Amino acid sequence: MKDLYKKNSYLKAFSQIEDINFSEDAFTDDSGAVLIKYNSGNVFCLEVSKGDFDEFSVALGGRESGGKYYIENTVGYIGKYQMGELALADVGLYIPNPNATKSNSWTGTWTKKAKKMGIKSKEDFKKNPEVQEFANKEYKIKQWKAILKMGLDKYIGQTIRGCYITASGLLAGAHLKGAKGLKRFLEGDPTFKTTDGYGTDIRSYIKRFSGYNVSDVTGISYFNIA
Repeated sequence: MKDLYKKNSYLKAFSQIEDINFSEDAFTDDSGAVLIKYNSGNVFCLEVSKGDFDEFSVALGGRESGGKYYIENTVGYIGKYQMGELALADVGLYIPNPNATKSNSWTGTWTKKAKKMGIKSKEDFKKNPEVQEFANKEYKIKQWKAILKMGLDKYIGQTIRGCYITASGLLAGAHLKGAKGLKRFLEGDPTFKTTDGYGTDIRSYIKRFSGYNVSDVTGISYFNIA
């Protein structure tokens, strides 16, 4: 395999894959990553892309809400991606009420930015698929910046606590438990609760949503051998 090298912890290929018998030398792990035995047993790892960021979002929204935009769960998370007040604050659409006695009370203020997009209430947001898709992508960009700031991208290509780590898996884990929660999980914090309020484990998200090409958000592209 020519021109395969490791740079900043990411494996990339810039030429044709040569001299590999895929029926004998290639195998997959449970994340969908392809591991290739090459050159006397050395193992290289390449991701097979399950799809692009839009397809990642369809899958994530399907898991979060069944793909339904006008929906709210029992603890106040809303829309296709089950976003809360803090997530919408991160993308500049909402200002939570500092005097609220519980999270996701939705007693705060929608910003000028939101109002320019036609969003003046929680109901407006739930009725607007276009704004929800915008908010999800902007939130993923914010989450990726947080992931980079914490240095969590160094785990890409490693298997941590039974999870093969990919960029899209990191984003999914952060979506479920926040970037700080993702950090605690990856670093093996024994006091970290790996499940959300409904019992969904962060491991399931990291595994289920691994292997998507989310370079629209991360800028990381992998050679695709699918």
